Amino acid sequence: MLIEKLQAAGFDVGVFYHQELARFLGGSEAIEIINQALNKGELIKIKPDLYMLSPKYATVQLNEYAIANKLVNNSYVSFETALSYHQWIPERVTIIASSIIDSKKSLSYKTPLGLFEYQTVSVNPFNFFTGVYRFENNGKPFLMASPLRALADLIYEREWQWVGIDFLNDGLRIEEDALEEIESIDFDEIIMVYQAKWVQVFLYQLREALGK
Repeated sequence: MLIEKLQAAGFDVGVFYHQELARFLGGSEAIEIINQALNKGELIKIKPDLYMLSPKYATVQLNEYAIANKLVNNSYVSFETALSYHQWIPERVTIIASSIIDSKKSLSYKTPLGLFEYQTVSVNPFNFFTGVYRFENNGKPFLMASPLRALADLIYEREWQWVGIDFLNDGLRIEEDALEEIESIDFDEIIMVYQAKWVQVFLYQLREALGK
């Protein structure tokens, strides 16, 4: 039984590429075993080459952030998802939103854990992971934007123009205490990431409003 083999090998959390499963199973029966697992509902196909273990067979809670990273290479969790994780906004976000680079269109994948969405962020490729850090949850590491980088990605994606700090306090419900935690070096680091003028202007104005 595939599920037992995966659990015995410690692969009972996350998602699996077809090649990974085929290599793990070995032999000519790998495809048949995978198909049987799909038919039994042990595995769920997310896209042609990627499978997810059915949550009902997981022995620990599945890590949605680590899964988000693996669903699309060169991605990190950002936008409202990261702001919620860092407790900058009060809402529990149900859509796992991530940033990607070098994609001409947004991507989305519907899974038993919810909807995973990916938005392109146009930045200098060398700065794509600036302000992105490694976190860990349920024993699995994942990449997520810092609060300021997540906010900047949101500014870029929504094309927000600066209208004053009240927009962040009242519109997004970001507490001013959270904004005060941003250091001057954080602004130095994040502003240089974006070529979009509206993002740069927004961050410069926020910095000035905070006296950083």
